[in-house]
Amino acid sequence: MRVRVFTIYALLVAAIPAMAQTSYDAIKVMGEDLNGTARYVAMGGAMGAFGSDISVISKNPAGIGTFVQSDANITLSFSGSENKLMNGGKLGWVDNVSSDAAKSSTDMKVAVNNASFVMVFPAYNCGSLKSVNVGFSYHRTRDYDRMLLRNDDFKDKKGAVVFRDFSDTQRNRVNSFDFNISFNHYDCVYWGLTVGAYNSYYNSTGYFYDYYPSGQLGYKEPVDYTSVDRAFTMNGYGWNLKTGVIVRPMAGGLRAGLSISTPTFYRLSAAYTDYLYARGGEKLDGTIFNRDADFHLTTPWTLNASLGYCCGRSAIGMEYEYNISNSTSMSISSQQILTQCADIHYKPYSVIRVGYETNISKISLRCGYNYTFSRFWDDSRKYLGTRNKYTNEFIGDTNLNGDRSDFEFENIHDAHTATAGIGYCSAPSANGSQVYVDAAYMLNIQNSDFSMGEYDDEPFAKYRTLTHKVFVTFGVSF
Repeated sequence: MRVRVFTIYALLVAAIPAMAQTSYDAIKVMGEDLNGTARYVAMGGAMGAFGSDISVISKNPAGIGTFVQSDANITLSFSGSENKLMNGGKLGWVDNVSSDAAKSSTDMKVAVNNASFVMVFPAYNCGSLKSVNVGFSYHRTRDYDRMLLRNDDFKDKKGAVVFRDFSDTQRNRVNSFDFNISFNHYDCVYWGLTVGAYNSYYNSTGYFYDYYPSGQLGYKEPVDYTSVDRAFTMNGYGWNLKTGVIVRPMAGGLRAGLSISTPTFYRLSAAYTDYLYARGGEKLDGTIFNRDADFHLTTPWTLNASLGYCCGRSAIGMEYEYNISNSTSMSISSQQILTQCADIHYKPYSVIRVGYETNISKISLRCGYNYTFSRFWDDSRKYLGTRNKYTNEFIGDTNLNGDRSDFEFENIHDAHTATAGIGYCSAPSANGSQVYVDAAYMLNIQNSDFSMGEYDDEPFAKYRTLTHKVFVTFGVSF
């Protein structure tokens, strides 16, 4: 039996002073986009075994130890995205569904994507220790603007025509501030530590309308079953610790890196508001329903292994990253939310990175590729809680989510990222300093399954998000 979610819940209840969050809220601050310096992006981020680029500070802290000169740089990014419904949005259990989503695009935006420096302090008469390096980097780990659109019409089990219209405009920013200390032993073994501090901001605004046109169910005028404007914000801060090592044999061009990152421990605040004009067929004239909460999020542990090989003027890098998602958890105060995160919705996922660079005089040419495996189990569905139909009481530990109307959800699956770039580095000056300019282009293709979530067995529509970015880095080594 197909049941609208709203018929499971009571229409409105007395306000509860907090709200538990869902796995679909938490994913907004988890993981990292491919961001950083233009060189790092152009190499597909596969620089964990090479180092000598400030962006490795968050992947393998030992990479900062490979710098032989102090360095400072700043990176600008130019980005835009577009979404497209790939499978027509057929509901599957109804033959006569008409569903579409016009391709939506976001405006081009400009941002300071990265700003960083490294200071190299030579170590004299310290045995194997050649230098101690200190680094700092600001960069955006998550950075996107996105719009999801969906509308469809079909006949329900009573034979009445139903129209639905959905829109969600999202803005997501996670900023990272990384502080590093690293060590160089004999120019062969490097190791380091990075402490990362994060702040995040997520905003979503949109609407959902579900209505019967005139002439349905005996009504002469259109009837709203659901009519709601919505707003959701989530912001907070967190921290983590990373450590890593790089080994480079004295002879040959092969080098290897290994690093581990603790979870990011977030403290987040969320506020959710509905402006309800109709719910379950009842007119509500803009009734405001809101909840807010403070909660804790622990993201996955992350392991990273990398290899690099240099031959003449060329280098190739490979990197494998594994995210242990079943270590993810959410809690309010000291109470863990058992029906969210962990391995209930998320599965352990991996990221594979490869990159290539070749130098021709003062010019460098680069390219790279990333593949990110699916983060969600195929059958994951959003859970906001269930009411006992006899007592109207909530069942489960997500009771504080009850009566939210954002029952749609999106399972993020595989992503492909292709990159290319070019760089210029000047000849050393009399004091050994050099200036450099790098540029990179990135195309990210993210696949996901989206469900309106209104019916208890509503199937998925497949979306594809394309993100285009251009990075330009200006830097100096001294």
